Formats: sequence, structure tokens, C-alpha cells
Amino acid sequence: RPPGKQWYQRRVRGLKCDGSNDCGDVTIERVPIVMKSILAMSVGPDNEGDWRCSFTKDTDGASEIRSNEVVITSLPLGSVTQSPPQVWGVEGTESSVTCTVPTNLTLSKLVSVSWTLDGNQISNQGTGLNQDNQVTQFTRAEPTDTMETRTHVISFTHGEAAVGTLLCHVVYTPERELVISQSTEMNLIKVTSNVDRIYLTPDSEADIIFTIQAPEAPVSTTAELQDGQHLKSGVVSDGNYFTETVTLSFASSGSTATEGDLVRRDLTYSYTVNVASQNVTVTGTVKLIGETFAPESLWMVLGARMKLTTSFTTDRSILTTITWKRVSGDGNTEDIPSEGYNSILTDIDQDTGVVTAMLIIDKTDSSDETGYFAEITLGDVGVVTGRTLNLQPITGDVVPVKPVWEKESVTFSANINGPEIVSIILRHQESGKESEGNSTSDVLNQHSVSFTSGSFYSSHRGTYTFIISFLDGLVYETEGVNVVVKIRCRPLRTPPNTSQNEVEDPNSDNYLVTVACSDSNYQIMYDDQTSVKCDTTTGTYNSTTLTPCARVYVPSPDPTDS
Repeated sequence: RPPGKQWYQRRVRGLKCDGSNDCGDVTIERVPIVMKSILAMSVGPDNEGDWRCSFTKDTDGASEIRSNEVVITSLPLGSVTQSPPQVWGVEGTESSVTCTVPTNLTLSKLVSVSWTLDGNQISNQGTGLNQDNQVTQFTRAEPTDTMETRTHVISFTHGEAAVGTLLCHVVYTPERELVISQSTEMNLIKVTSNVDRIYLTPDSEADIIFTIQAPEAPVSTTAELQDGQHLKSGVVSDGNYFTETVTLSFASSGSTATEGDLVRRDLTYSYTVNVASQNVTVTGTVKLIGETFAPESLWMVLGARMKLTTSFTTDRSILTTITWKRVSGDGNTEDIPSEGYNSILTDIDQDTGVVTAMLIIDKTDSSDETGYFAEITLGDVGVVTGRTLNLQPITGDVVPVKPVWEKESVTFSANINGPEIVSIILRHQESGKESEGNSTSDVLNQHSVSFTSGSFYSSHRGTYTFIISFLDGLVYETEGVNVVVKIRCRPLRTPPNTSQNEVEDPNSDNYLVTVACSDSNYQIMYDDQTSVKCDTTTGTYNSTTLTPCARVYVPSPDPTDS
């Protein structure tokens, strides 16, 4: 039926249907002839425009039938956009990337939108791997639609792993993926340094090179070192990388007041960058090594073994060497002789980081009365010098003891120059008997030691020494003092007409018993018996005979003599 015409019916006679002449009413439908032509093309700028097809009837009076116009429009790849081209953020901040695709297409239908990170597909759960196989977790938002576009947003948190190239992939029907030329570079604003460990000695310096990765030059940088000093060089630019050198130093005497205060210290440093309206701070630790402790002066006992010590802080990873030196007679320094001197280094204390360097002098003499110091080389960190230890000998002056009579008491005393005294012993060398003494100190390092005995007897005579122990472990023995115990001889009978007297023997500890006539009318009878000597060592006389005195008679003249 022609368009716009009603169906019509016509009765057809003479047909036989199923053996009957009457077939009933038959409807005849006119069906137009349909002809179809298909043209396939690749849509592009060269074939955009109006397209139509035409048919020419194969009749004598040829006529042309034309179709309606079809407008072909090429969708440029730029109509699928991804932005921004790069994202920057400090660790822990969030950024988003947008992919916008057209949806009002007639010949193509949007199938899917997916994302890749460094060419690796991001899973439906949002897990993505960069080229180093580091994992970043992404979050997809629900797409939003307009009349002509659909927008997809993917978000992530900036971190060390969240770096790489993020790309949106769009597929339309027929299965055709549009390759988007504009990807998004994921970048982390961060600050790094060129060192893992930093060591400082009290008089050394250390350089740290900080590298700033950022989209623009820093507005400002600040550096701080706990209890120390720093010097900045200024920022140098190289594309998205900016470097600055910071020199750290620690001004200190390097010596501690007491050994108990000596401990390796960890100092904190920080470097803060203000860039892209954000502050990025890097902190680290500086290990301060090379602080030392040594006593200002040491006492020694001449002829005895002596140990000198200098303690210092270090780290187990630092190769440490010790060189001992001393002050020579002309005031210069010299190496320690190899013979009779031994250098020892203790293991490091894991809690305090302290190592003790020791110098052992096998036998001290007067040449050791000088200054000693340890030169400590701490790998390539620096060389530190310990405090000079001035060695001085302990000296003592013993007060002589005069001879004493048996049963008298004796006081022993000595003046000692040395450190703090712990104990005093007075030893009798012959018997080995020891007695505890005491001391007084009116002036620093100057001590008066003494011991007062009970009654002395002949068995107590002999040599006595003070043995003094000091707080630092030294033991000093004074020179000996000899004690003479005198025994008095028994009194002698006084000869007639005499008087006795005791006289000290100027040449010994003995004494003389002398006699003299008790009156001028008397006269010594024996001139060689006027004295005897008492040997006070034994309490015996060399003789017990003393001369008496006799009266002198002058005879009257004989008359016959005249």
C-alpha cells in the first residue's frame, strides 16, 4: 500500500481452496520493494560533513531517489581530557586527577574508563603498582554527568610510593580505545640529605647537602642544630631539584668535669623548607663523639707501676687509634718510648659509648714527672686531644726519732705530699708488726701522719716505716726511721768518800757513771777507775769498779830532822 493509503480488499473468484470453490475473502497486501546500500568509513576530519545515498530506477524513464542527509562529525581526541598534567604534594596530603569524556555520541557508545600507573592497570579495588612495584592505593569517586560529558575522578595520598605516570584509558563501541595524549605525573614534594649518619667532634665540622624536590623554588629555608651552630650556603636550582649545603659545628671545650658526666650525646638537627605554600621539615641525629675526660693531675709512686687513663666517647662503627705523647724537658712534645710503656684500649660501653685509653708505665722514675696526653684519631671524623695529665710523685719526710729509754712512749710522724689518704699503717720492719696511724691535712694534698706508741722495750727497737694507702689506689711507703731503745744499767754502789754522776757519751747512745771525791780533803785513790760506761744496748757496764777517795794526811815535821 502506498504511504497514506488504506488497506483495501478485493474478492477473488474462481479460486479453489481445500476442494471448495469458495475460499472466502482474501486480503492482498502490497509490499514495497526495500533496497539497502551500506558504506563503511573511518571517521576523521577528511570525511566530515553531510552524507546521503541515492537510487536510480532501472526503467525507461529513469528516475533518482535520494535519501535524507546524515551529518558525520569527527570527535577530536582532545575532547577526552585528563588534568592536571602534574600533581605535587608533601607526604600525607591528598591529590585528585580528573578524566572528562564526551557521552553525546550517536555512532559510538562509552564502554569503560580505566586507569594505569606507569602502564600497570589499577585494579577495581584501587591498587596500583608503579615501575618499581611499589603499591599505591587509589580511590575512585562516582562519575558525574552533564548533557555532553562524564567526569571520572581518582584520588590518592602522596607518599614515597605514590610517584609515576597516571593515565586515563577510554573505550567506546566499537571496541576502540582512545589514547589520551595528556597524562598526569604524580610527584612528591620532599627533602632528602646525602648522609645517613653524621658524626661531629667538639672541634670539627660536617656538611649536609639537602636536596629539595618541588615544582618551584623554595620561598625560604631554615636550619637548626641542638646546642650547636650551622652555616647555610644558599639554594642552587636545577629544574625541579634544588640543593643547599648546611655546615654543622659544635663549639665545646671537649672535656667533661667528671667521669660520670661523660656519655655520647645525640644532637637533633632540623631543616625546614617553605615551598609551594607548604612546609617540609627533615630531622636527623648528629652523634657527638670525641668528648673526653682525664684528671688534671696524677700522683705516682717512684719505682712503682703506674696507669694513666683518658676516657672518650665514640661509636662502634668508628675506627679509633690512640697515640700517647708527653711533654719533653724543653717544653715540646715527644712520643712515648716503646720500652717500658704499653698502650691499651678498652671495649666500647654499649650504653654510654665510652672507651678508655690506658697507658701503663712498668716502673716510674724521675723522668716521668711531666705531662702526658692521648691523641685520639676517630676515623675520618677528626682528631681530638685529651687533657694533659701531669704526673707528680708522692713524697714524704719522716721526722727522726731520738733514742728513748725503755718503758717510755714514742711518737712517730711524717709529712706527706700526695692525694687523699685512705689508711695509715706503721710497720716494724724487724717483726712485721703493724699499727694503725692517723693523719691531719691543713693544706690540700699536704698531710701530717703520726703514731704514738705505748711503753717501748728493747724488743721494739729497730726500723719503722709508714705505709700509706691513697684514694686512687696508690700505696706509698716512707723511708725507715730507726728507733733506739736504751736500757739503763743497775745503779752501782757509791765508793767511800765519793759522789756519783751520769754523763752522756757524746760518741754513742751510752752513758758514763763517774765518781768524784765528796770533799777537797779527799783524794782519788785510783785515777783509772774514776768512770765506768753503761752499754744501753744491753744494760751492762764495762766495769763495776770505781775508785774510792781517801783523806790526805800531811805528816808533822820530825824534830830530829832539823
